[in-house]
Amino acid sequence: MTSQSLGGGREHFPGAEFLVGKAYFDAYYALCTSQHLSQPPLARSVPLSWFMSQFGGGSAFYGRRTAAEATNARLRKRTRDGETMRTFDHRAASYDRSIRQRLVFGPVHDAALKALTTAGRPPQDVLDVGCGTGRLLEAAADRWGRAHLTGVDLSEKMISEAQRKHEEDPRFSFKQADASALPFGAASFDVVFSTMSFHHWGDQASGIREVARVLRPGAAFVLADVDAPFIFVIGPLMSWVDGSKFRAPADIRRLLEGADLSVVAFRRFWPLSRAQLFVSRKKDRS
Repeated sequence: MTSQSLGGGREHFPGAEFLVGKAYFDAYYALCTSQHLSQPPLARSVPLSWFMSQFGGGSAFYGRRTAAEATNARLRKRTRDGETMRTFDHRAASYDRSIRQRLVFGPVHDAALKALTTAGRPPQDVLDVGCGTGRLLEAAADRWGRAHLTGVDLSEKMISEAQRKHEEDPRFSFKQADASALPFGAASFDVVFSTMSFHHWGDQASGIREVARVLRPGAAFVLADVDAPFIFVIGPLMSWVDGSKFRAPADIRRLLEGADLSVVAFRRFWPLSRAQLFVSRKKDRS
């Protein structure tokens, strides 16, 4: 099937300047900490701590690292995943209050939910990979009141916060898991979402294959992530700074199709910074 635009076109927003600036701030922090500078000189005149608290830049390098809990030992074997866990563990308590929820994540969640076709029966089993504290699933619950809503995240503290928020609602369940090793049986979900977390996945190809495995035949995978400008510069820089793996749309399409997922729709949009959104479906071999 030929992929279709999801509408809305390509909106104008000065997101490129933001991403470039963020990358330089992250690189600056990485350089300072690699040189064992406990208080970067620029911090005396520029409120970088505020920037970090709002946009998450460099937090994998900021502050002391704590000892891993025994339950995290397997996940922390890979250095990059350990850094990702520490980054999001650090953000968990204030995550819902971040300005990013209103400026970035909220609009992306809305776009992802709208992208899923409403034709036919509403989904009964929904999975969010990289769920954070469960905000996308909360929005999904408003649309599909009878759905069972499952979230996974690499961060133990994000999952703990999500469980605390939704402990009184039996529709929600949350598990700490790596995208490349989803703890579910084959053909378990009607739809899988991943919004603004794909660039953090340690093994993106394996993660997409796992998503395809847990999808039912004909079910959809809705993937939204940063569409980094100047990716030939930003990509290597952010990979060096915190291990992020930004992908161009053509690369993501190849990964999806390599996992037997057919891309049926694609769009770019601007929730503060440029984003890309794919809708793909698992091929029905019956």
